[in-house]
Amino acid sequence: AMEEEAGEWHDQFWDICAKNNVVVPQRQQQQQQASGARLSEVTWTDLAAPDPGREDAARRLFTDPAHEQEQSAPHDLAEQYASNASEYWETFYNHMDNKFFKDRNCLFTQFPEIAKLADTPKVSRLTLRPLWLCAVGMTTPQVLFEAGCGVGNSIFPLMKALPLCTFYGCDFSSHAIDVLKTHPDYACGRCHAFVCDLASPDADTALLRSVPAGSVDVALLVFVLSAIAPSNHANVVRALHRVLAPGGCVFVRDYGQYDLSQMRFFTKKHRKLGDNFYARGDGTCTYFFSKERLEQLFNGAGFSTVFAGYDTKELRNRKKRLSMYRVWVKAKFQKE
Repeated sequence: AMEEEAGEWHDQFWDICAKNNVVVPQRQQQQQQASGARLSEVTWTDLAAPDPGREDAARRLFTDPAHEQEQSAPHDLAEQYASNASEYWETFYNHMDNKFFKDRNCLFTQFPEIAKLADTPKVSRLTLRPLWLCAVGMTTPQVLFEAGCGVGNSIFPLMKALPLCTFYGCDFSSHAIDVLKTHPDYACGRCHAFVCDLASPDADTALLRSVPAGSVDVALLVFVLSAIAPSNHANVVRALHRVLAPGGCVFVRDYGQYDLSQMRFFTKKHRKLGDNFYARGDGTCTYFFSKERLEQLFNGAGFSTVFAGYDTKELRNRKKRLSMYRVWVKAKFQKE
């Protein structure tokens, strides 16, 4: 291990709190200076659970009425951001193509159960196969559906790892779907990608035009709900419930409340669109979930909670002597 270098470390979370008159606990200051990075230039450390001290400080910061007017976007601008999400993401993908997001090869680490699908073809359902085929043990591939698939950063790694599975993917950016379809692996015939706005009130009807009702075994929502106005979250979840088979599951990973990226929004004027909901500079939006909010959303749509919790990490940059506190939500819900 490298020897710890002298000098002060800066925890960006606490720096933001201190600059906005939220007192930083003395024990946190001492820990920050004493714990230095000793391994590599950038390290990730898993934390057992969200830090209650940080949660309390962030809660005081975000509920301080003195900052509300400066943070909040004008009403008409907030409405524009929230109601035109598809247009902003279309502009984003027109500009970025497939050059922004990296392939999500870590999905099996986040959700190990997905890897088991490679070895578990399902017995054909009556809705998909004649009864006599079921009787002789005929099987069909597991079906995966990714809502908000973008340019395929999740789908194509999964297709490579799960050669027996069939895939559906949708996004409300037509350009993203066009880019996805140019990928050489799309031509294999195991994937069907299409444009669909799952935030719309008729999302469940629109989705059924491309995905048969009750046909999906596993659905993925990876940093998708956060990009949609919270008033439309229920539309997405209701649509997934329509296409999932009984016993089918939804795996969710998204931004958690009081993540460092939410703290950074606090330092910018007129970006707040609502509670835990913000607009980026390019017009795309992001929502930060509590575990309770996520469970309420899915339980209210007829899903049971298999697990729901936080994935909390500390990122330490040795060169810049910065500590960054990251929070994500991770959950699995099952259609009853």
